[in-house]
Amino acid sequence: MSKRGPKKNTENWSVESAHYVFRKPFIKKNKWVCNRRNKLTGKVSQLTLQTLVTRTKGNGVTAARREVHELAANDTLDFEAGRSDSQVSRSLKEITFGDILDKWIVTLEVAPNTLQTYTRDVEHYKKLLGPQTKVREITFGILMDLFSIHWRGRTGRTKIKHLGLLKRIFEFAIDLGVVEHNPASRIRIQKKWRDELNAGSEVGQALTIKEGRKLIAACQAKYVTSFRPDVKGAKETEVTPPDSLFLFIFISLRTGLRMGNILPTEHKPGLLWGHVDIDKGMIHIPRELMKNRIPLNVPMHDELWSVLKERVKAIGGIPSPSETIVPPVRDIRKSFRSVMVRAGLATKSKKWEDSIFTGELADKLNPRNFRIHDLRHSACAWIDDSTSFTTAKILKGDSMRASDTRYLRHKSAEDLRKQINMVPDLKIN
Repeated sequence: MSKRGPKKNTENWSVESAHYVFRKPFIKKNKWVCNRRNKLTGKVSQLTLQTLVTRTKGNGVTAARREVHELAANDTLDFEAGRSDSQVSRSLKEITFGDILDKWIVTLEVAPNTLQTYTRDVEHYKKLLGPQTKVREITFGILMDLFSIHWRGRTGRTKIKHLGLLKRIFEFAIDLGVVEHNPASRIRIQKKWRDELNAGSEVGQALTIKEGRKLIAACQAKYVTSFRPDVKGAKETEVTPPDSLFLFIFISLRTGLRMGNILPTEHKPGLLWGHVDIDKGMIHIPRELMKNRIPLNVPMHDELWSVLKERVKAIGGIPSPSETIVPPVRDIRKSFRSVMVRAGLATKSKKWEDSIFTGELADKLNPRNFRIHDLRHSACAWIDDSTSFTTAKILKGDSMRASDTRYLRHKSAEDLRKQINMVPDLKIN
């Protein structure tokens, strides 16, 4: 008589909502997932649940099933809410998602670069949900599909950003009387998203003064390279680094200015000759060009002042106030990565993301590459080490409390210059 194995669990578990039939949740790649079938089209899609796989008996199956019940209940509530809008005028019912997005974007009063980012996000939402889709037809389940399917591989930071924007957009629709509830408010932020967000907010890395000198020296030294590294025996050529690379990195390390305040962008002109007073050795950047909307009026480090005076002398006079100090750069990021490797401060790799910063102050727990913004971290660290707390804040252009500004009123430009000159020289050639 043959022995039979243990009886398999053939439980036909399912939950039905207004639009879907949800099947029994199961574990896939150490995550709880659930298949659901669209009643109208018959299409089956797979959702990643927010319930975590545990080490307890059943691995958290009860919590996973509870979440599936919540998904089904929310979908049904959305459907019933859509059926009970008879009191809403026909004109409001016909408002499309594209109309709401267009109305919302024009109400924003933000910086131009921020508005550009929001506009790009709005066009992305139109593409995913359809500009002609009625706002009242967008349910919790449809929005969940964006996170579990379309944005599944995105970082937690990106998902939290999209969730925040969608909540704001539907709150705007509520204020207009188009809908009565916010489907995006039912989406829960997962723990993994928060962990990824916190991991992305890494503390910046910095160069030491000695490493800063090595980097500046590499910006000025000729080097030999092959323009055809893929061809064996290709001719090598001696190359002089672009002058704009030296100027950009040197100004970054001497001032702590952000890249957008040195190089021109779509919304900012960069550092202009009109922003510097060569005679007095001062930098004046108006508030609308600063990230924190506070005007920057600080003295230059003597080393930077000397370099700019030499350039003015070589040119034969101060250029036009609207001309940038750093000449146009085709690809500053590529040049920066190359000079970091030549200075021996980063490992060589085909992809910069795989390169590792090897400096003394590198993050040993989370090895990674050295960003352009870390030049600002370096300059700010040197200023912090060499000056007082309140003086450092004004030299870096940081926001300050009222009590700080009250005492700093008594500091003259020359007092600040003495402080900034306490930062060691980079000993340029």
